[in-house]
Amino acid sequence: ESLNKYLRSRDTVSLEKMKRTSLWSCPLLFLLLRLSASLAFEHTIVFPRLLESRDANGQKTLIVNDDITLQLTPSSVFTEEFTVDTVEDGSPVKYYFQGAEYEKNLYYDKFHMASLTVNTQNGVQVEGLIGSTLRIKPANAVERSLDGHVAHMLYEVQPGASRIPDGKKTEALKRNQRDISDLDVDRNTTYPVERSGGTYVAEVYLVLDKYYSKVFKYKKESILDYISRFINSANMYLNSIGSNSVTVKIVGLEIKKTKDKFLMRMKGRKDKLLADETLEQFRNSYGNSREYKESDLFMLMTRLDIAEGDDKSYDDSVTGFSMIGGACTIYKAGSFEDEPHTYYGVYGFVREVSHLLGIVDDGKGPYDWIPGNTGARSCSPKNGYIMGTPDAGNPNVQYNHYHYSSCSLRQFETFVRHQDCLTKLNYKSPKTNIARGVLPDKYDMKHICKIMHDDYENVEYIFSAERLQRCRFRCASPKDFRNRFVQFEHFIEEGAPCDQSVRGDKVCRKGVCQRRR
Repeated sequence: ESLNKYLRSRDTVSLEKMKRTSLWSCPLLFLLLRLSASLAFEHTIVFPRLLESRDANGQKTLIVNDDITLQLTPSSVFTEEFTVDTVEDGSPVKYYFQGAEYEKNLYYDKFHMASLTVNTQNGVQVEGLIGSTLRIKPANAVERSLDGHVAHMLYEVQPGASRIPDGKKTEALKRNQRDISDLDVDRNTTYPVERSGGTYVAEVYLVLDKYYSKVFKYKKESILDYISRFINSANMYLNSIGSNSVTVKIVGLEIKKTKDKFLMRMKGRKDKLLADETLEQFRNSYGNSREYKESDLFMLMTRLDIAEGDDKSYDDSVTGFSMIGGACTIYKAGSFEDEPHTYYGVYGFVREVSHLLGIVDDGKGPYDWIPGNTGARSCSPKNGYIMGTPDAGNPNVQYNHYHYSSCSLRQFETFVRHQDCLTKLNYKSPKTNIARGVLPDKYDMKHICKIMHDDYENVEYIFSAERLQRCRFRCASPKDFRNRFVQFEHFIEEGAPCDQSVRGDKVCRKGVCQRRR
């Protein structure tokens, strides 16, 4: 309760106060406000500690300070196996990772809307977000407390969009959603496998453009660490859809290192990304790829400012763009903004996923092409639900901000009643091609590579003693779907052989190749 009061006292003050002071007319002050939009404006040093827990479900109690105590539950945001695509030495490389390894320190607290990674290898180290405005991360420059607890910075960020719009708006404001009722919709049913349980899972593939990836110096580990907390936070919003919760799972992501032709810039404003044009080119660029066909959602994550219009009249308050009900069809693509390390894009991502799942903005009419869709005219956007517009004058806005309106819930139930993609597993692991009965002393890595990537030509095994020591191995093909030489790097399963001859003298134990016990 104390945390909620802490958040309520600050969530609505900053932007409203700035608007009332009429400082927007001063160019210098406006520039300073833009530059400081992603900076913390209040912080303190805290020393988080974990209480001993014997909970069978892995739950932990984290005491951040005297006012904030979190009940953390283990979380999952990756599929059992996921991929990372990037470029090394001018050649595409696809890495295969075990999801469990990259979410073993991931937790959430739904009551406080906290999404955190908690590492205990060298003292308790916490990083992530608590609610919409609080962030926490280790303060490496500050000494530990007398009892050895690691110092952390608990800081507050400005609520709202990832950047302050520069004020140019189109006369006829377009929606950040597109109607695809007039398009030929083709449902994707590639490699369907029944998913377990009664929950809905949306498999998403993320493409991080060059400008976004560059902030992380293109480092896979740093990106995956941040993205896991980002999607974990988004899932707490999405879990409130209907009687059955929705969870987004990352099936793969691509780390771009070069400029792409699908990024359609506004003439004279290279920081502005044309929403509709970029989405169309983005879909065309990836539409024939296996990654596109095997995902439910295919999303562009950008640091650029998405806008609609032209250089003379545009709206840059748009934070994302997608097609209503496009999930699992050839129109499954969407885009959204985020400023790295801030998590500002979580809310925009949630809204675009909702659009793709057949939910229109509150206050909008029905979309006839979705059977039974009733729209959301009866739900006022001013009530401040996820698909509405936050209204500072509404006393329920803080609660509503994290929930869907009855109109949204009704639309989602209608969508899934006519679409079974969220109950199917579309991603196909190359390892499912390998017979389980192969004996270790009969492993032929070249043969294994060919079996795993049977949809590629002339697949070879690339030997590397250094990779084997790390329990990794690589396959390669001279041609991918864009006619490029491509490499695939896989992890070696726990207990599987990893010696150079692959006879089983050495096996993988916790990611390290060591002699068989």
